[in-house]
Amino acid sequence: MVSPKERKSHFLLAKNNLTVTYVRHCIKTKDFELLKKTLANKQNSVSSYMKTAIKTINKYINYVENTLKYDYNNGILEGINNKIKVIKRISFGYRSFYHFRN
Repeated sequence: MVSPKERKSHFLLAKNNLTVTYVRHCIKTKDFELLKKTLANKQNSVSSYMKTAIKTINKYINYVENTLKYDYNNGILEGINNKIKVIKRISFGYRSFYHFRN
């Protein structure tokens, strides 16, 4: 037999999964207005963890809008910087900058 506490947790998990599905759909289709509506509608019917996540998204909503609006990111630049740091870490100990650079 399922206890009332377990039943409530299953209900909240189902609600959270539904909310996550809606949010994923909005991000995949880059529909910012639908995302805002989804977050506003689901605020009261989810668990406290999901409420915290929604609150955080609402705090940075302008950045989320820019992310959905533009296709630019700094991934390539971060990859180049990472390669430079790895090379520097591996080549630590060269006495001559000439050999280090080569």
